[in-house]
Amino acid sequence: MAMPPSRIRPQWLPAPEPGPPAALNCPDPRASGGACASLPGSSGSQAAPATLPTELLYKIFSYLPVSTHCQCALVCRHWCNSLPSTRLCLAQWRQLHPPLPHASRTNLEQGYKSRSYPWLAAQRCALVPALECQYQEWLHQQDELKKSRRLRLNNIQEAQQRVQAAGSCLAGLLRYSLHQQMVQADQIRLDPAPIHWPDTEGVSRATFSPCSRWLATCVPSRGRIPPFFLRLHGWCNGSWQTQRLHAPPAEPVSLCRFTQTPVDRLLSVQGVNVRVWRREPDTGDWHHSVLCRTRSNYVIYMVSTMMNGDIITLSRKTIGEDSGFLMLISCYREEDADWDPATPYFSHLWPRTTSSAMRSCRLALGTRALLHPDRPEDNYRTNVIQIWYKNPKTSAPAGWCCQVTVLAEHHIVVQKTAFSPDGNYLLGWLSNGQLRLWALDAHYRLQPRPLSLSCQHPYEPSLSQLAPFRADEKQLAVAISPHQIQFCDQNADGDWHNGITIERPPQPDDPPDDVLRDLLLTPSGSILVWLTFWRVAIWSEDPAGRWHQRMERTREQHSRFLPQACLLEHGEAVCTMAADPTLSLWIHGTDSQGQLIRKACIAIDTPLRGIGANSPDGLSLLLGFMNEAPALLQAGTCTEKPGTRRHVQAM
Repeated sequence: MAMPPSRIRPQWLPAPEPGPPAALNCPDPRASGGACASLPGSSGSQAAPATLPTELLYKIFSYLPVSTHCQCALVCRHWCNSLPSTRLCLAQWRQLHPPLPHASRTNLEQGYKSRSYPWLAAQRCALVPALECQYQEWLHQQDELKKSRRLRLNNIQEAQQRVQAAGSCLAGLLRYSLHQQMVQADQIRLDPAPIHWPDTEGVSRATFSPCSRWLATCVPSRGRIPPFFLRLHGWCNGSWQTQRLHAPPAEPVSLCRFTQTPVDRLLSVQGVNVRVWRREPDTGDWHHSVLCRTRSNYVIYMVSTMMNGDIITLSRKTIGEDSGFLMLISCYREEDADWDPATPYFSHLWPRTTSSAMRSCRLALGTRALLHPDRPEDNYRTNVIQIWYKNPKTSAPAGWCCQVTVLAEHHIVVQKTAFSPDGNYLLGWLSNGQLRLWALDAHYRLQPRPLSLSCQHPYEPSLSQLAPFRADEKQLAVAISPHQIQFCDQNADGDWHNGITIERPPQPDDPPDDVLRDLLLTPSGSILVWLTFWRVAIWSEDPAGRWHQRMERTREQHSRFLPQACLLEHGEAVCTMAADPTLSLWIHGTDSQGQLIRKACIAIDTPLRGIGANSPDGLSLLLGFMNEAPALLQAGTCTEKPGTRRHVQAM
């Protein structure tokens, strides 16, 4: 089973100490996250640099961080052709593997030393020396930035750019290394990851940090003394170690999540307060402060974290007859890694739909508003979408602006919305079952696109679960019925049209409640996971663009475990769980030839914890029932025969 040629990931694996590479045309250095800068004597007129032997240049370059190779390439063509192949491999790979759907930068570099490095080193990854060199360069540029700020020098902006370039290159090289290691592994080992957890406590919510180093869990209140409503664990030396929270929450935590910038800050919602937790570098303890506070008769229902560090808190009135909506925007100050006091925005109408685009820092609020408040004779309610976006050049408070679009659909209600990965498109599901697609123009107004589909489902999942985008925003998979998936494609002119339809006809023995729960699409768009209440199936695309079902798992009639699935972030891998007949966890992924194979099969006693059970680096999996003690698995590679099964119990 071959993958489409455009999907096959390249196999440029530079050896640690190879001979000098053949002459190559050097691509745009910015493709690998580097920052181009002119070097003294870069005109190539000096004889000494241009006549150095290729073997010597290659040896010298192998000791330099990858992010500095673009500067070496500017010296002369001889230097450019003598560069190690690592940077070229990375640049070409990143062109085929755009940033993942949930972050423009994966932030994995922040947890490199404690998470990725030990695993890659244990697998004897050939790129570990290059990773270590680039990691030291990143740390060095961070120290230089701190020095510039401390001395109040004028080169702070340039220092920030060097830090971003070094970090971006490290993140790209790290993604490449993890991906290649997962693809090359014929089998993936899953081992229990130790974690200390009281037997009397369960977990209501759990979330990994973007760097995968931290795991935060909310504990429900059951009248225990003393109450522990929030627990935090950190990955260190091969286990999850309990972190000490200074003055732990004395009231239930309704929401908890990590910020995107910086990655080592935890947000918790307790009543009307949003608190931010910081780790003290000296003691390792976590201390909290109040980030913002809503009104006493309001409830916080959403906290959206943006890639630039800004935090948007949404709350609505729950007491009294009149309605009310309050949005609080907390802007991040990078120079001192803190937030400004929140800027409030109040409305008497609370939004029916809310969507956020974290990468592009956008928020969409959908309401039903009066079209002509001053003309009662022509007045009726219509759909209004507010697009909030960050504009550093504006004089508006907090730098956030709002663009309002009145939709042409007046007499039907927009029930759900979802942004595309980069926030360039907004998808809407109407009350009549129709699906609409709008593009954001240069002024953040919504422009309709010629795409209209009917989606009727007895069970209504979220719109991102019903119609996921491909990572490059050029394809959309829509569940038009419980048994049909319609692909919508964007052509070279930017127009959208209906593509291939895949179908699984209902079977006579299908239970009546076997309806869609989730659709999962890998970043490349080559693998689709179809999840219902009774089944989980994996589909993949062949070289001719046809889709085929590769695997289906069905739970037993009397099993209490619903099938589960999640996407692992590297190697185009899919994790599935079903009781068929015994509860087991499988991992399917592509091999070096682009074929989909099963790489893990392990018996478990507790279920996979939904589509968000995986850590961002794909090395950890969270198991456990709601409100029960968790269990965690950690990935490794091995040479065991296919089908080898080991038993994993909750800890």
